[in-house]
Amino acid sequence: MKKVDKASVSIRTLLGAALASAMLVGSLALTGCGGTSSGEAADAAAETEVAPEEVAEEFAQALFDGDGETMWNLMSPEMRDAALEQEDMTEEEAIDELSDMGKSNMGSVEDYIDSIEVTEQGSTDLNEDEIADLVEAYDSDYDIQINVSAAKEVDLEVKLVLNSDGEDLIGDNLSDDDLTTDVSLVVVQIDGQWYVEPTGMSM
Repeated sequence: MKKVDKASVSIRTLLGAALASAMLVGSLALTGCGGTSSGEAADAAAETEVAPEEVAEEFAQALFDGDGETMWNLMSPEMRDAALEQEDMTEEEAIDELSDMGKSNMGSVEDYIDSIEVTEQGSTDLNEDEIADLVEAYDSDYDIQINVSAAKEVDLEVKLVLNSDGEDLIGDNLSDDDLTTDVSLVVVQIDGQWYVEPTGMSM
């Protein structure tokens, strides 16, 4: 698992690694090297048992779709409460912030993309030492005490689907592999429910 240094519970830093990944994926098409989500579906995920791989896939799709409500609902209640306290925001303001960050980081790339598709490719269990490190980081860096019973690193495939303008810009020089990249995202189980560990996204 890639170790991510955490300094605060700022909304802006919570998704720093994830948004950096979004920018890299977006620039892939421009340099020539999804589906949809709903906040209601994510809210239901917090109330019913959902596979950890599905949680990771939904969060990543929401990131690229600029769906702040889904991203927010797929983070643990402890993380959400700490973020609101640190940023002095309402929940509605936090969701708007996440939505705006996701959209703004895609920039002009949106003009050339029809959709961004995220597909789960498997997962790996974190061992006891890795989970202990994660819990300790939440305590020391966030002052959040959580009881993580399990954690997984989920591998995701992110594919750009170009629109007609994108096809015209790039032509036939790219294969599907050129428009596809791999992303990993950590999810944790707290009180029987799976949530995203938002700073644990890497490429």
